[in-house]
Amino acid sequence: MNCIFCDSPKTQVSNSRGRGSEVWRRRECTQCHSVWTTRETIDFSTSHRIITPSQEAPEHLQRDMLLFMIRDSLQHRNDAETAASHLTDTILTKVLALKTPEIPQAALNEIISETLSAYDPTAAAVYAAKAKFSGPTSLG
Repeated sequence: MNCIFCDSPKTQVSNSRGRGSEVWRRRECTQCHSVWTTRETIDFSTSHRIITPSQEAPEHLQRDMLLFMIRDSLQHRNDAETAASHLTDTILTKVLALKTPEIPQAALNEIISETLSAYDPTAAAVYAAKAKFSGPTSLG
């Protein structure tokens, strides 16, 4: 990776840690000695697909769509944005634990509902109500 400050191609990783579906790396430029952190995450839209009985082709799992749905379910909370981000990461970690690139819609809904129920039962109820009436192209 090129340095983000001086564009030198001579950088090195001084520390690296994995956290769920993310790896962070502390990088240092050997030329200007700047230090910064990068985060490497899985692009679920290319690796995982949602199998919906009513659709011929599976749809790609998109983190942003999941994040917006979770945020919408948490709109009654003051910490909705932060909580939605953390809950989305938790849900995606559970999706990875399934060890399959194709996830049935019902299994994904169950993961989302269980995760929300453990955190905030009201959010779980909001999600369940919206999932019941959503169209075939949404996660819920």
